Amino acid sequence: MQSPAILLLALQLQSQPAETLLHQAAEALRTATTLHLESTIETELTSDLHRSWSKSIEVIAKSSPTRLRYEVIDGSGSLLIASDGKTLWRAVPDTREFIRGSVTGPVLETKGGGPIAEMAIRRVPLALNFQASRLTNNLKHAEQLPNETLELAGHPVECLVVRADYTPHGAAPGIDAWTQTFWLHPQTKLVLKSETLSRGHQFPNQPHVQTTSRRITRYTVAKINEPLPDTLFQFAPPANYREVDRLERAYPRPALDLIGKQAPDLGLPQHKGKVIVLDFWATWCEPCRAQMPALAKLHAELNPQDAVLIGINDDESAEKATQYMQEKGYTWPMLHDGKLGALRKKFRVDTIPTLIVIDKTGKITAYEIGASPAADDAIRAAITQATRAAAPSAPAAPQ
Repeated sequence: MQSPAILLLALQLQSQPAETLLHQAAEALRTATTLHLESTIETELTSDLHRSWSKSIEVIAKSSPTRLRYEVIDGSGSLLIASDGKTLWRAVPDTREFIRGSVTGPVLETKGGGPIAEMAIRRVPLALNFQASRLTNNLKHAEQLPNETLELAGHPVECLVVRADYTPHGAAPGIDAWTQTFWLHPQTKLVLKSETLSRGHQFPNQPHVQTTSRRITRYTVAKINEPLPDTLFQFAPPANYREVDRLERAYPRPALDLIGKQAPDLGLPQHKGKVIVLDFWATWCEPCRAQMPALAKLHAELNPQDAVLIGINDDESAEKATQYMQEKGYTWPMLHDGKLGALRKKFRVDTIPTLIVIDKTGKITAYEIGASPAADDAIRAAITQATRAAAPSAPAAPQ
């Protein structure tokens, strides 16, 4: 039988407005002195014509500006950051490389170590802020549902359940309805489970196709304002990891089997012996369009005798892509991949924009997903290295 104090606490919690619970949960995260979260995230996108599923794992821990840990493993790759206040480790498990250095100030202000090392640092505050901002940003209305029991670390926890509607934001084009449900710990207000459901038309090249996206996050560890072990903020590199001076790039998973391999035939004999830069893009892809000015600058700087930029377009019609190129004044050659996406399949491209560099011998030397300064730098470095390499020798003429 529950004590009167516990029953009174339960009644008080149930009487709070649902919006208040969400704001309390967000404030608890923002003001936490220590935090340790470990979660698995499953995302499913479905329509009448499409279905995709992905899973990622994330670890977030902090106890001071110099003691933190961040890990992420997803379809595009993996990263790890750990700082115990004395040493800062940054590692890329996909390439089995890591760097280490002394901590001289707040970890999130650390500079240097290469583009991927700096990008890893930038991801940490984004991940920390997301935990709180997703609860209250763009909140329209919330309602409290009946309590439900979840298991955390082998123990049952009766959770407060809040379902809320949100206004779709500019970073989520095509979404018409956006709902989130949170299972909150009754005392700490930490989220132990969340489900995000969005509906709309999320394929810009198929504007009439209705889509549904479901994202379920389950927390296996959720601690706040508790002492955290020193080992959480340390990293012991496995024996097969290599220490480097810089983390130049974290190759996405499709590239792990392609880097250093002979590229599929493009059917362009006029470019044999040149460095080829492929840009997989579409007019409906906003990051692709944002990347175009940088590509235009790159195209203007390339020596056509040594290197060539070629666009691989994913629009439904070549005419639409051609019109866009003409309107913007872009003049590099373009191939239309169309609905079948033959080249996308050959190069294992499932996300655009994707940039690929093929050296003079026909081998793939760089594979970058997404539009970012780090990707631009990596592609330029790969082009520089490839253009400096000797072209393949021509066969000797018959005597």
